[in-house]
Amino acid sequence: MAGGGGTRLWPASRKLRPKQFLPMLSGGETLLGATVARVQSVVPPERILVVTAADQVAEVQHTAPSLPAANIVIEPKARYAEDDWYDVWFPTLAPSLETMKLAQTATSAGQWSAFTRKYRAEMSRPEARHALDVLAALSHTSNFSIGCYCADESHCHRSILRALLNERGAAII
Repeated sequence: MAGGGGTRLWPASRKLRPKQFLPMLSGGETLLGATVARVQSVVPPERILVVTAADQVAEVQHTAPSLPAANIVIEPKARYAEDDWYDVWFPTLAPSLETMKLAQTATSAGQWSAFTRKYRAEMSRPEARHALDVLAALSHTSNFSIGCYCADESHCHRSILRALLNERGAAII
């Protein structure tokens, strides 16, 4: 329901702003917002999952703020599934929307440093610490990659994740 290429209602609907995010209902409500509200009348937010494209996660979070971040699942890319590997979003290790915006707008070393401090603080939460500890331990028995769609790793949260994993003794290749 929260995916799609945004072609059916073009030009109002676009790839990055498909119909489920458009204020099409009375009072300016979106299709996704109305759906989540209806489902929440019978199911608690922590039991609602939304599967969506990677480039629509922020919009889902904005449209359905009552849903836990861990309940927004990124659909795997078909080409990866064909090769028997998967591209999965791990929201516990993702920067918050506010923190991500700091990274995206950082143009100076000082701004990047502010993002790094804020993201490291987020990664000090118990659930993030636990996930990092598990991944560090897993790195000694299994192969996995942590990636992102940022073009420059030096200006991406994955460079900080690499450092956090290294600090926990992860086997990094």
